[in-house]
Amino acid sequence: MFKYVIALILFMALAVTGRAEEDMERTITIRLSVPTPAWSIVIEQVYLADDQLWVVSRLSVQEGVIAPQVISTAEDSVKVAAGEELEVLHIIAGKSWSWTDPASEGYFFPPDDDALRELIPQGELLFSRPAE
Repeated sequence: MFKYVIALILFMALAVTGRAEEDMERTITIRLSVPTPAWSIVIEQVYLADDQLWVVSRLSVQEGVIAPQVISTAEDSVKVAAGEELEVLHIIAGKSWSWTDPASEGYFFPPDDDALRELIPQGELLFSRPAE
């Protein structure tokens, strides 16, 4: 009987530990209006700095594709080990149009990669997408 009680206690401890890890997993999503469906966005990195999540994304357009000139939505998501209480800041490289999307208020659009590197904080790298 004692073995069963110990096994049950160990099982419950593992179940609680696994649940705590799940609670720390968070989905980060970037959604942005783009000029045509030929545009896409990819989350490249996520940093934890100053109790904030800094999400670095890049916009790109498929070259040589004939796409309708209709405002579309580009979107990407990743899962990171971080709590829901952390504020998310988005830095997005590659934007080449001048109009703004009200939904992107609060996003940072550096003019080039040098400015992008200056914005990236010194912090813990939580996610990095492998180069394709």
